[in-house]
Amino acid sequence: MKYNLKFEIHGAPTNSDDAVFETKLPTLTTEMLMPIMGWQSEADAVHSYLLTREQASAIERLTAIPLPKDLELYISCHC
Repeated sequence: MKYNLKFEIHGAPTNSDDAVFETKLPTLTTEMLMPIMGWQSEADAVHSYLLTREQASAIERLTAIPLPKDLELYISCHC
């Protein structure tokens, strides 16, 4: 099944649920993110994930969008 997912990254300080950073990732597709995120199928993308530094760096390289280094970054999707 194909999903038309749109991705965004939210950033929050450690031990906080309050996002202080948010950016949409309009150019990224599920297929582009699968190897970075270790997803086995497109259905795995329908969740929110805490990004590792390596994952955040790989997404920065793909999008040319600078991401904050001092926040916990989460990637999530919406249809």
